[in-house]
Amino acid sequence: MTPQPPHLAPDGRDFDGTLMTAASWSHQWQRQPIAKHAYTELSVRSYYLRAVLALVNPAELRGRSSLELGCGTGIVSRALYDALGLTRAVLVDFADEAATIARSNVGARNMTVVQADVLNYEPRERFDLVFSIGLVEHFRGQAQQRAVHRHAELLAPAGTVVIIAPRKTLHCLPLMVYNRLRGYREYPVSDRRLAALCRNSGLHIRRRRRPVFGLLTGVAAGRAQPAAF
Repeated sequence: MTPQPPHLAPDGRDFDGTLMTAASWSHQWQRQPIAKHAYTELSVRSYYLRAVLALVNPAELRGRSSLELGCGTGIVSRALYDALGLTRAVLVDFADEAATIARSNVGARNMTVVQADVLNYEPRERFDLVFSIGLVEHFRGQAQQRAVHRHAELLAPAGTVVIIAPRKTLHCLPLMVYNRLRGYREYPVSDRRLAALCRNSGLHIRRRRRPVFGLLTGVAAGRAQPAAF
């Protein structure tokens, strides 16, 4: 049995705002084998890769490092590694099934997959790009703020944070119900909420986008500069 992260009760109940356990995520990946392969290139190239590239300056990241929090299959990191010419990438996910799939997807690239809880992951290095896609909506309250704060904590001084999540609108309600029936617990975030989460984590937003016809909200941010006196 996969051990539960320390912020979850032994039976997996949510008592601090973490909405899904490592075991529940592994179950989702196991029951959807299409996500391992067929889901990869088409969806990533069409949506997520383009969404990230629209938020960053590729020239600034060439030859740099990246960290993906909640990597899932690892396909987004792999695509970014190739598109941006990164020299190193680390991918983190606390579900053992996701980590296994990601390791099979990264190939011979200089990419490391770590099975760990993103709220407690403590690498020795800091990264030029720290990003997540579809992560923060699986937390609520202080756990959600902590998830965003982790991006800032793991960022190199002049680095870039990218966060993309389902956008809270009336149109997202049917999708929420559908995903709940499939076993996903999530709460989309509004543009204002995501901006506040970044600001409370000491991040200054550089760019905003609403990719995939406005169904997602995305920001690129960096560490806020101290006020001049």
